Amino acid sequence: AGSDKNRFINELLQNADDASAYNGVQMKVAVTYDNSTGTIFQHFGKATQFKIYDIDDTGVAGSEVVDVDGEGHEAVAGFLASKGVNIVICDNVTEVNF
Repeated sequence: AGSDKNRFINELLQNADDASAYNGVQMKVAVTYDNSTGTIFQHFGKATQFKIYDIDDTGVAGSEVVDVDGEGHEAVAGFLASKGVNIVICDNVTEVNF
């Protein structure tokens, strides 16, 4: 199952190379990440790292692995917002009451 998820992410990011799909729009896509295995981490609220991709009108312009500052859904969401993330891709988010 993990390889299917990684294949999906790779295809999504490869498709970002189609500049016409973005028309100059820039965005940041964050993926829950496990740097020790190089794979998607399974749970949003328990993620300690994210891989953040910078997307521009030419496709993937760069990426970086960042350590999360805080724990839990609200802390992680706030952290990603502070990094300017527009889209989050993850495997699992449990029910959250904000």
